[in-house]
Amino acid sequence: MRTIKGVSIDPFAKTMRLVSIPRDVREVKRLCGAELLEVFQSPNGSVELWVDEMGQLRDDPGWWMASWKQLLAGRCFVCRPGFRSLTAPDMGYIARWIRPGMTQSLQQIRHLNRARIVTGAEEFREWSRDWRDQATMTEMLFLATEPAAPVQ
Repeated sequence: MRTIKGVSIDPFAKTMRLVSIPRDVREVKRLCGAELLEVFQSPNGSVELWVDEMGQLRDDPGWWMASWKQLLAGRCFVCRPGFRSLTAPDMGYIARWIRPGMTQSLQQIRHLNRARIVTGAEEFREWSRDWRDQATMTEMLFLATEPAAPVQ
C-alpha cells in the first residue's frame, strides 16, 4: 500500500510530529480522532491541512493557530496538496500555540464568529462589524502566540 508522509498536529499535547500513514482518508480520520474532516489550503498553496471538522464544537476545542494567522481547533494532518507527501522545505513553520490565559479572547472571537441568519440591512451591518472585530482580535491573538517546537 502506498504511504504518505505528513505532520500530525495535536494541540492538546502541543506536539507536531512527522508521520507516515497509508494514503487513505480513513487513516487521516483515525490519526485525528475525527469522523468528519475539513480541508484547508495555505494561502501560498504549499500545504493543505486536514482538520477535525467538529473540533470547534467540542467543550475543550484545542485551539491553535496556523502560521498564516488562521485560528483552528482540534487535531490536524498536514500534507502537500493533492494528498502528497511533505518535503523538508514544507515542514517549517506550520503551527503556533496559544498561550495559557487567552481563553477570554478565544471566547470573544468565537462569539463574534458565530453562525447567524442575516435578514435585513441592520443585521448585515452588525455582522460586518463583528466580522471586522473578530479579524482584528484574531490578529492580536496571533501576536501573543508562541512558536511550536520543530517537527519531531
